[in-house]
Amino acid sequence: MEKLLEDIEKVEFTTEANFSYDLDREFELIASNSEPTQKEHLKTDFNRFLEKGRFAVLNTFSGGILFIKVPEPIEKIKIESRTDLKDFEASVLFKSELRRPENIKYKPNAGKTESTQWCVDLIFPNYFEYPKEIRKALLLIIGKIIKRICEYGRTNFAYMKIENEFEIELIIDNQIESKLKVEMN
Repeated sequence: MEKLLEDIEKVEFTTEANFSYDLDREFELIASNSEPTQKEHLKTDFNRFLEKGRFAVLNTFSGGILFIKVPEPIEKIKIESRTDLKDFEASVLFKSELRRPENIKYKPNAGKTESTQWCVDLIFPNYFEYPKEIRKALLLIIGKIIKRICEYGRTNFAYMKIENEFEIELIIDNQIESKLKVEMN
């Protein structure tokens, strides 16, 4: 299992025009270690993610909970899959309770933490049916996409003025499974 996560982490996540991408290499890595029924479910899940889920993730972090018109330090991003609720929660934790007015103008209740929930049917419909090892791998893929959004977006998106490095925590049921570092190259 550790080898699968290492292999997925090594895959360079690249984007093309309009932030388009494919997940063929990631699918092959996970599917190659899966049973036939799981492979079918994985194919369905990857297709759903590319059809719908990627837009939920992109919209969340390119103007949603990560709307930064004026630079504001970020403490970390957390992505948690919650088995009891059968959903994902995406959160951005800012370093200060006092947020910049320009960044919260249209968010009257914004504070140190901004969060949103994603329905599992939108992201990977069969996610909670997989063994934990596959769920870790899928969560790592989501984390790599968010990392790319942050690193690419800081220079290419109008309202993503990120000026500090931070970590993305990938959590399954309150347990940190992996961390990715967003760098300012």
